[in-house]
Amino acid sequence: SLKTIGNESFFKCQSLTKLDLSHSLKLETFERNWIDGCFYLAEIRLPETMKCFTLRAFELFPQLKKINIPQAVTSLPVACFRNCSQLSIIEGLERLKTLQIQLKNS
Repeated sequence: SLKTIGNESFFKCQSLTKLDLSHSLKLETFERNWIDGCFYLAEIRLPETMKCFTLRAFELFPQLKKINIPQAVTSLPVACFRNCSQLSIIEGLERLKTLQIQLKNS
């Protein structure tokens, strides 16, 4: 079973607008740059088995509007959503122990 999504697995999938991994029951992590270049990605559904997010996991997704934070994730890196200026729905945010989100580049 897949536990990790490798580096550049979805690299430049420019027609990708929605990514639903919620049924990947063993997925725990993804490597840096796993979805780089998917500029039109608007929604991401992650499985509850996901344990952590990498430093800039979702950086530079200007169309991203909705994502869920799995239960096992207790904190987010500060630049996790940098340049995701359209992000308006983050499900599970209330469970986080540490919260410092930067949506715009500064």
